[in-house]
Amino acid sequence: MTAAAGAASAAIGNMTSLEVLTLGGNYITGVKSEMMKNFCNLRWLELWSNEINQDMAEFMEGLPRCTKSSLQTLDLSATNITGGIPSWINHWSNLRSLQLS
Repeated sequence: MTAAAGAASAAIGNMTSLEVLTLGGNYITGVKSEMMKNFCNLRWLELWSNEINQDMAEFMEGLPRCTKSSLQTLDLSATNITGGIPSWINHWSNLRSLQLS
């Protein structure tokens, strides 16, 4: 992750009331779910066409536990995410859209 990307992720991480985060199509490298650790109000997360390069289960486990009931849309298309859909995804009670193309 570049210094600029690190500074941006630190700033984004402080936005605790954030409900929608759309970073799709930016080709950001080093995107990690840990940068979203304070996002309990997050309902919509679009990260398509960024470089996550992580296992899907690991990425989702890095999101805060509170998003299991708040997150409705998750777009991880074209992110180099690996692995299968974790069996515990059914615990994400409000997840209505999951994009993994």
